[in-house]
Amino acid sequence: MSQDEEKKKLSELISSGSDIAGAAVGGALGFLAVDPIGAAAAAVGGIAVGKAIGRVGVELHDRFLSPREEIRVGATAAFAIENIKKRLKEGEAPRMDGFFDEEESTRSSADEVFEGALIKSKSAYEEKKIRFIGVFLGNVAFTPDISPERANYYLNLVDRLTYRQLKLLVIINRGRELGLRTLNLTNQRVNPEVWGLLQEINELHDLSLLRQLNNQRKLDLFWGLGAIKPGKMELTRLGLDMVEYFNLNEIEEQELTQEVEMLK
Repeated sequence: MSQDEEKKKLSELISSGSDIAGAAVGGALGFLAVDPIGAAAAAVGGIAVGKAIGRVGVELHDRFLSPREEIRVGATAAFAIENIKKRLKEGEAPRMDGFFDEEESTRSSADEVFEGALIKSKSAYEEKKIRFIGVFLGNVAFTPDISPERANYYLNLVDRLTYRQLKLLVIINRGRELGLRTLNLTNQRVNPEVWGLLQEINELHDLSLLRQLNNQRKLDLFWGLGAIKPGKMELTRLGLDMVEYFNLNEIEEQELTQEVEMLK
């Protein structure tokens, strides 16, 4: 396949994501207009990033995708490229640790991680997650501290979590600022929706994304949903990584309001 054909297919895929990605599509298409695919500022690293996205995007374009799946994949690619373009413009250099290197019999780690992310986004019926999956791809391209194995683990986690659980990571991380409840719910009548929210928090705890502390800031091994005290919780290192690498702090403030009120 010629470079022009490859670029045409990738551009078509990204354009299809406009329903979700909006303005990010235009920026991504402008980025791809530079030769070779994805090159920016004639940087070797920029070329490597662009080629990896190009290969994976074209492969997915040539597979059977439903119209909605194509929109999701295209939007993810657009968000990823928008983030990459922004970081290159700010003078950052993509990772040069072999992440983009291809070997004779194996694909690059970048190809595998990028494909995994786009496949996860294909099935992401909670489409608000797609933006953050795309942003994560851009961050991985510039962060050598994230090994391919860890990147795949993070992608499996974000695939497993609900969008509300992603919001909860942000809320718990800002618990003191938001005035979350520090007492348990013993002998209180509780709205069923609050119990559902606490169940999602409990799952985050079981996945080692957050923990509850007592007044001495020692680990509090609580039992039961009523013993959850949101204001006494904090994110673990894994939880903090999820917030950082997926740029979850970019979730709009008004999207957090309902959950914050239920946790006060």
